[in-house]
Amino acid sequence: MQHDAGEYCVCVRVYVCVCVYNVYNLKRCSTGEHATWAAWTEDPPLSRRKSAVAPRPPSSAPATQSFARIFLQKFVAESCAMEGSKGERCDDEKKPIYLDYNATTPLDPAVCSAMLPYLQGRFGNPSSGHWYGVKEKEAVETARARVAALLGAADPSEIIFTSGGTESVNWAIKATAERFKTTHKHIITSKVEHVVVLECCKYLQEVHGFEVTYLPVDETGRVNPESLRTALRDDTCLVSIMHANNETGSINDITALATIAHERGVLFHTDASQSVGKVTVDLAQSPVDFLTVAGHKLYCPAGVGALFVRRGCTLGKWMHGAGHEAGRRAGTENTMHLVALGEACLQCQEHAQEHESHLKRMRDLLHSLLLAKLPGLRLNGPVEGPHTQKIIGEKFVYNINC
Repeated sequence: MQHDAGEYCVCVRVYVCVCVYNVYNLKRCSTGEHATWAAWTEDPPLSRRKSAVAPRPPSSAPATQSFARIFLQKFVAESCAMEGSKGERCDDEKKPIYLDYNATTPLDPAVCSAMLPYLQGRFGNPSSGHWYGVKEKEAVETARARVAALLGAADPSEIIFTSGGTESVNWAIKATAERFKTTHKHIITSKVEHVVVLECCKYLQEVHGFEVTYLPVDETGRVNPESLRTALRDDTCLVSIMHANNETGSINDITALATIAHERGVLFHTDASQSVGKVTVDLAQSPVDFLTVAGHKLYCPAGVGALFVRRGCTLGKWMHGAGHEAGRRAGTENTMHLVALGEACLQCQEHAQEHESHLKRMRDLLHSLLLAKLPGLRLNGPVEGPHTQKIIGEKFVYNINC
């Protein structure tokens, strides 16, 4: 890339630590409990999103990588000091620092403990009528109640367990489209949705002839409710707008958006994969019809999630077979992973305030250190207003005068 003499542009990808109830945090980096801290710094085109490449060998590393490594070491050291940790683990140069918590999270110790009995002999089919089955059914329903409590759902029966966020989104969008395919073939979403939403809409467009309106976002990355009001049509069957954006942390006013949709009798789905556990989600106050939860964003294993379906909303079967999940998703329940999701939701609910405060301090520290070193830094996302405080933004682009 060519630039004017004395100036060049450096792109440094810093995946910012997004912790929900952050047991694996900088405070613990001296205890040895966290084995996967990592920071990847690289300079590919911005179009290469979330690439999991190994750090370059020192001999081929650009000067900016040296700067980034030094900067991140300073950040970890200062954060450890701020949190009262000696930071011995922070000096381990052989172990990169993991700052990609928007992509996935490690298992929380409490979640591991909840899963452990199932790795050591506990088993049973929750559909069985004998003692083993009854105990597993109780565990599944306890997990369901904990997810419902975190979301503020009126009834645990509104929670349907799935294999994760991708399945939940596919189910909500495609099943709704199937229901209205002969009368209402218009869907509204935004231009900045997660790829799973965009791909579902693309599929419905190309294969089933649906029309899709893609709403723009404002300078803060949010959908203007009035733009939704304008886009609604008599044949609109569904609006799908994410709650929190995984790139910027911007939070949409899903209460206002869902209310506007309901004024026209349109169903509303929100992908809350990046917000559940990080900010308050209260379905008692927000008239959302369908809401997606992804377990691996909550310190659970990958492969477990949930779909909230408000009582009274019709959603067709996703998997056919036996009568699991109130007859809507057949398949023997993965009790161990459901228990893990329930425990994670419990931890979020019980420790939300203390971790919110801790993570805000970490966010502010990282941002202040970046600004001190790079005065021209521009935050990718809202500085003020509703946002997931833990997300500073995944991409930083600096203009550095040399």
